[in-house]
Amino acid sequence: MNKDYLITKLENGNSLNIVVLSHNSYWPEIQKLGNHFKNCNVMCFGNSTFYIKLADIKRQNEIENCDLIIFYSSEFYNEEELIELKNIAFKISNDKNKRVSIGYSYLIPMEQRPYDNISGQIEISSFKNSTETIEKMHSMPYFTAYDLVELTLATTDGYDNIEYADPIIEEKQKVLEKSITPKKI
Repeated sequence: MNKDYLITKLENGNSLNIVVLSHNSYWPEIQKLGNHFKNCNVMCFGNSTFYIKLADIKRQNEIENCDLIIFYSSEFYNEEELIELKNIAFKISNDKNKRVSIGYSYLIPMEQRPYDNISGQIEISSFKNSTETIEKMHSMPYFTAYDLVELTLATTDGYDNIEYADPIIEEKQKVLEKSITPKKI
């Protein structure tokens, strides 16, 4: 994916509030967006929703304005963590009447990988008007936290710009899920 998509959005004056949950070694590449663009606010936490709960009230209030929640992990799928993130996004979406999206990246165990060059999986969940849209795809090696921000934004931007019915979303989701289901040999 061309990294110009995200930069172009910010240069065109679109404001973006990003919450990143990841190991702190991934923070600098995302924080530079917030340092460079006055219309981009980036808040970084450790790679668990536990760190959000520990945040002071000011930071917790800032989270309530987020557009993107990025969970970039070097660990395996954690259903409880994803459910908590979805609850946060759903609440913000309903309270602020706006789209809030989650980019969730995690490793796939070696024995479940369909191809050698696949290292992880991405789930993008997006909430608006009490509706969740989910897309899943594989990530390749060297897929960064920045890439996840951009992929999440690019994927979910189209949801508001195109009028399509829920059956089309469901069909698209089924096709994506089929394409990423590991093949048994």
